[in-house]
Amino acid sequence: MSGQDWAPTGIDVSRPHPARVYDYHIGGKTNYPAERFIEVAPQTSVTARDNRAFLGRAVRYAAEQGIDRFLDIGTGIPAPGNTHEVAQEIVPSARVAYVDNDPIVLAHARALMPVAILHYVSAAEDPAGVVNRLLEAVPSGSLLIASHTTSDFLPPISAERVLEINDDAEFMLPRPYAEIASFLTGVELVEPGLVQAPLWRPEEDADLSPERPAPSWIYTAVGRKA
Repeated sequence: MSGQDWAPTGIDVSRPHPARVYDYHIGGKTNYPAERFIEVAPQTSVTARDNRAFLGRAVRYAAEQGIDRFLDIGTGIPAPGNTHEVAQEIVPSARVAYVDNDPIVLAHARALMPVAILHYVSAAEDPAGVVNRLLEAVPSGSLLIASHTTSDFLPPISAERVLEINDDAEFMLPRPYAEIASFLTGVELVEPGLVQAPLWRPEEDADLSPERPAPSWIYTAVGRKA
């Protein structure tokens, strides 16, 4: 039975949903036709895959730095390359605490880092304050791994449509570089800083040619708490 054949009780599959949208764009099976509405921004799938690849590289970097305790905030629907899988390849004893308040995620991952969640936090909810509260709860030397969608690379018509969709469903709020950077002032950014996902410490065989299907419209960063 595929994810599309089964819907958890009480979940309206006719409405787009962040976790399922992301699952669809990284090639998962736990999504429904409503998730495919992102045709207004065709680079969405490229961006989602770039973000997933960034997560793997960033977690691997953290594990190589000796980090063996991970807090994964906004777990999302399980897919290959989850935080514990990547971390434990480097540090077999690494432990991961997965945190998510989403009933869809709980329904699909009962057993089961602010990556790709800050763009769901509105200005009124104070994204910078959220990050600072998380940093206050962890010891010095901890690494913050974050990514955030941006409007910097979206054509005006796509940006307008994304904002319209956000009015109709719980969806992302793309922000410009400077605003995203302001959320990360509590850490010292690891090189290369706040950059598009494919540019954060790419693999040697990464395709960074101008011919890539579309620009990745997500910024990523890893920062160390002093």
